[in-house]
Amino acid sequence: MKWSMAAFLALLLAAAVGLPAAAYYAARGGEAVAYTPVVQYGDESAAEGIELRVTRDWDWRLYWNTVWTPEGSETELTYKSDGSYYSPPDSRYDGVKLRVQFEFSSANLTRLDRATAELRSELDGDGTVTKDIKLSDWYDYYPINFDIDFPDVDISLGELEAASYASIRDGHAAEKVKLYETLSTFFRIPVRPEDTLTISVGRYSVSRRVDNGIPQLESMSAVLDGGCYFTFGCDEELDLSLIPGGWGVYRLPFDENGVRADGLENVYSFGEGVRPLHLGKVGDNLALHTEEDGMYVVTVFEPESMSVLQRLELFELDGAESAVYEGEGFAAACAESGELTALADTGGVYELRAVGETFWDVENDSVNMALSGDRLAVAGNVYESEYSFYDDYLAFFLAVYGPDGLCYRGEYACSLEDIEPRPMACRAFMNEVYVGIRG
Repeated sequence: MKWSMAAFLALLLAAAVGLPAAAYYAARGGEAVAYTPVVQYGDESAAEGIELRVTRDWDWRLYWNTVWTPEGSETELTYKSDGSYYSPPDSRYDGVKLRVQFEFSSANLTRLDRATAELRSELDGDGTVTKDIKLSDWYDYYPINFDIDFPDVDISLGELEAASYASIRDGHAAEKVKLYETLSTFFRIPVRPEDTLTISVGRYSVSRRVDNGIPQLESMSAVLDGGCYFTFGCDEELDLSLIPGGWGVYRLPFDENGVRADGLENVYSFGEGVRPLHLGKVGDNLALHTEEDGMYVVTVFEPESMSVLQRLELFELDGAESAVYEGEGFAAACAESGELTALADTGGVYELRAVGETFWDVENDSVNMALSGDRLAVAGNVYESEYSFYDDYLAFFLAVYGPDGLCYRGEYACSLEDIEPRPMACRAFMNEVYVGIRG
């Protein structure tokens, strides 16, 4: 193991100021962190050139940072007294996210504030008044919040924010009010007549509950030069006919002066039997992932004209959950039903490079991938394994795929699991595995 003088002094200081546990676990496990392979398929030689960065922590303070290769590994131990954690900056932008949100305030700025005030007028003494109201009596359309994340633009707008900005008399606030009005007018989704809200008002308390559940809009975006392309999925039966052009892909342009709300448009309408899954980029082009008549389909568009450059049918999906991992120069489509396809960016269109079957939770955000040539490496934490005790996810897995399927799969048990007594705070979401392929 590679020790640094700074880490050694930090551990000594930790012990001196009353944090002996960190120093204890460093002494017991820090000098000999190792990952032992348990091969489940193939030969580890298939992982030649692959490099993993594995992070394990104790209580957000003690970190074992390991660079692993099939030839060996090197670990650096660091200690942070304040429990802080460094995450690499994320250069990606979220684009446009839509979410239905019924908002409340203490200043009677929203319609449901006024509904609550009406009910409060019926309150007598210390009792409680409860009433079911039809949301359609107060809203014609679902109130939608718009979270916008572009280069130099980071805005969250909803009914409450718009009402607050309307009370501010300056140009900047007026622009935000106009932007909200443009977006909310464009995305008019009528409230279902069966949607009800239960309001309970006491002398010192208020509770509200939407009984049918709030419709969930699963937003997806791709930010390209000069514009954001976005859409949303929804499981509920909603009336989307009032949106200009109907349900589809929308474009919201922006420039150095900010968002150009007047340029909002529908650039591609979905036909019958289409379910959007993901929006991404391939080169300078737009990649739309959809389920169409039970098939997983990827369509590549030239973004200005929205002319189709490529259409690929990857595998049968039949309504299963899916996820897309986008890495440097590639995208991998995964399905809960087991399908996996890796596509390489070959100058703005895709080329199939690797296939196989998934064995992990495809919606697990901690899984990372890398593609080199026709070899796809997938790595992540092992959440259910005989090599991991209790809820401490210290083992990781590595799988390598090629054009003909799985080449290698292994799980790697961590020697930190042998420390006694066991660390009491090994947080799964702080335990990360990143994968790369050299050469």
